[in-house]
Amino acid sequence: MSPLVIFALVLRCIGVWQLVEGIGMAVTWFDIHEGYASNAGYLAMAYVNQSVVHLLMGLVLILGAPVIARWCYPSRVRDKREMEIPQGE
Repeated sequence: MSPLVIFALVLRCIGVWQLVEGIGMAVTWFDIHEGYASNAGYLAMAYVNQSVVHLLMGLVLILGAPVIARWCYPSRVRDKREMEIPQGE
Protein backbone atom coordinates (compact mmCIF):
# COMPACT_ATOMS: atom_id res chain seq x y z
CA MET A 1 0.00 0.00 0.00
CA SER A 2 1.25 3.41 -0.90
CA PRO A 3 1.49 6.25 1.64
CA LEU A 4 -1.41 7.97 -0.15
CA VAL A 5 -3.72 4.97 0.32
CA ILE A 6 -2.67 4.48 3.94
CA PHE A 7 -3.23 8.17 4.70
CA ALA A 8 -6.68 8.11 3.07
CA LEU A 9 -7.57 5.04 5.16
CA VAL A 10 -6.42 6.77 8.35
CA LEU A 11 -8.47 9.85 7.47
CA ARG A 12 -11.55 7.68 7.00
CA CYS A 13 -10.93 5.94 10.34
CA ILE A 14 -10.69 9.31 12.07
CA GLY A 15 -13.89 10.32 10.26
CA VAL A 16 -15.74 7.29 11.61
CA TRP A 17 -14.45 8.10 15.09
CA GLN A 18 -15.77 11.67 14.71
CA LEU A 19 -19.19 10.32 13.70
CA VAL A 20 -19.28 8.10 16.78
CA GLU A 21 -18.31 11.07 18.97
CA GLY A 22 -21.03 13.19 17.36
CA ILE A 23 -23.66 10.55 18.00
CA GLY A 24 -22.49 10.30 21.61
CA MET A 25 -22.84 14.06 22.04
CA ALA A 26 -26.34 13.93 20.53
CA VAL A 27 -27.33 11.20 22.98
CA THR A 28 -25.96 13.28 25.85
CA TRP A 29 -28.04 16.26 24.68
CA PHE A 30 -31.12 14.05 24.49
CA ASP A 31 -30.52 12.74 28.01
CA ILE A 32 -30.20 16.28 29.39
CA HIS A 33 -33.20 17.50 27.40
CA GLU A 34 -35.41 14.69 28.67
CA GLY A 35 -34.17 15.05 32.27
CA TYR A 36 -32.37 11.70 32.44
CA ALA A 37 -29.06 13.37 33.33
CA SER A 38 -27.86 16.68 34.72
CA ASN A 39 -25.98 19.10 32.52
CA ALA A 40 -23.04 19.43 34.97
CA GLY A 41 -22.57 23.12 34.19
CA TYR A 42 -22.96 22.97 30.40
CA LEU A 43 -25.91 24.21 28.44
CA ALA A 44 -27.75 21.59 26.44
CA MET A 45 -27.15 23.60 23.25
CA ALA A 46 -23.39 23.18 23.76
CA TYR A 47 -23.88 19.46 23.22
CA VAL A 48 -25.93 20.16 20.10
CA ASN A 49 -23.18 22.41 18.72
CA GLN A 50 -20.48 19.86 19.45
CA SER A 51 -22.46 17.00 17.95
CA VAL A 52 -23.10 18.96 14.75
CA VAL A 53 -19.42 19.87 14.42
CA HIS A 54 -18.30 16.28 15.08
CA LEU A 55 -20.77 14.94 12.52
CA LEU A 56 -19.71 17.46 9.89
CA MET A 57 -16.01 16.79 10.47
CA GLY A 58 -16.64 13.07 10.25
CA LEU A 59 -18.51 13.38 6.96
CA VAL A 60 -15.85 15.65 5.49
CA LEU A 61 -13.08 13.24 6.49
CA ILE A 62 -14.91 10.16 5.21
CA LEU A 63 -16.11 11.63 1.93
CA GLY A 64 -13.11 13.88 1.29
CA ALA A 65 -10.34 11.47 2.27
CA PRO A 66 -9.08 10.89 -1.30
CA VAL A 67 -8.96 14.62 -2.05
CA ILE A 68 -7.21 15.44 1.22
CA ALA A 69 -4.73 12.59 0.74
CA ARG A 70 -3.90 13.73 -2.82
CA TRP A 71 -3.43 17.28 -1.52
CA CYS A 72 -0.96 16.04 1.12
CA TYR A 73 0.81 13.61 -1.25
CA PRO A 74 0.77 15.30 -4.67
CA SER A 75 2.04 13.30 -7.62
CA ARG A 76 5.38 14.56 -8.84
CA VAL A 77 5.20 16.19 -12.24
CA ARG A 78 8.40 15.55 -14.09
CA ASP A 79 10.17 18.10 -16.16
CA LYS A 80 10.63 17.29 -19.87
CA ARG A 81 14.38 17.21 -19.38
CA GLU A 82 14.00 14.46 -16.78
CA MET A 83 11.90 12.42 -19.20
CA GLU A 84 14.53 12.45 -21.94
CA ILE A 85 16.85 9.50 -22.30
CA PRO A 86 20.44 10.71 -21.91
CA GLN A 87 22.54 10.39 -25.06
CA GLY A 88 26.11 9.15 -24.91
CA GLU A 89 28.71 11.88 -25.46
